[in-house]
Amino acid sequence: MFAARILLGTALFPPAVATVLVFVVSVAFVALPIYGLFQAAAHPWSPKPAWLLLVGGALIHAAAAFLLRAMPPFGLPSVIVEALGQVGLSGWTLGLGVLVAMLIKDKNMILPIAVFLAGFDMFLVFSPMGPTAKIIEAQPEVFQSIAMSVPAPRPMGPEAPTGAAVQPMAFVGPADLFFVTTFFVCLYRFKMRVAATARWLVPVMAAYLLVVLLPTGLSMLPALVPIGATVLLVNRGEFKLSRDEAIGTALAVGLAIILAGYGVYSRITHKRPESQTAPSNAAPVPDAAALPATRAPAGADRSR
Repeated sequence: MFAARILLGTALFPPAVATVLVFVVSVAFVALPIYGLFQAAAHPWSPKPAWLLLVGGALIHAAAAFLLRAMPPFGLPSVIVEALGQVGLSGWTLGLGVLVAMLIKDKNMILPIAVFLAGFDMFLVFSPMGPTAKIIEAQPEVFQSIAMSVPAPRPMGPEAPTGAAVQPMAFVGPADLFFVTTFFVCLYRFKMRVAATARWLVPVMAAYLLVVLLPTGLSMLPALVPIGATVLLVNRGEFKLSRDEAIGTALAVGLAIILAGYGVYSRITHKRPESQTAPSNAAPVPDAAALPATRAPAGADRSR
């Protein structure tokens, strides 16, 4: 992925090839992280290497974001620094996911956690009054600086940008990456259906991202919904709940429904102030915990 980012940031492609590459890159930048996290989760983790990944990756990611603010937006050095920052992002989300997984002591805890996260993610993504929406509207560059970007192939043509530059067409929130890690580590530890989960998660998430990229009118979607649903459906036969666990799970389901319902209701009923202008193409509106914002070369803005 590091090499692909350098290539996509420096090369120009014939328009027909660039169109096809949009779908190829979209699928690849979903499948490769999931496969990498699936392989990494099999490692016999202990807290020390997980903390090293978390701290080291965060430092690399933060340093890259700081340097990019001081560098010109075009040029090979900026492309390389951006790609290094994404490597740091992969490191700290992996380390954090492992550490969170170590806190889960029973496989039955996966069920209420996955359900609650799905409802909470829907609240964060859909509610215009939530912290995610407020941050994204006020400072969309903050989300973009911490999220995993999906680079867009740059087509040749008279209006093609000159010089090297990364043009993201979508963003994937860091919460998605570290919770995928958390689920994989737990599935390995409790000897559940981890390989089958990974096989299903790749096409599900690839299709989810394509829904954002296609002109469907859906610009933001909560990725923890399909992630949690895939984990639970593939492993549905693995959960044997006690009475108390069933009650706790039912409460988590109820809370998730309330959060999701409020998020959707507030989005439907929210009225944007007349004086508030729509965000410009230079500042796309992405989402903070899901499969997000796209900024295509032509100026089309989408977020997951």
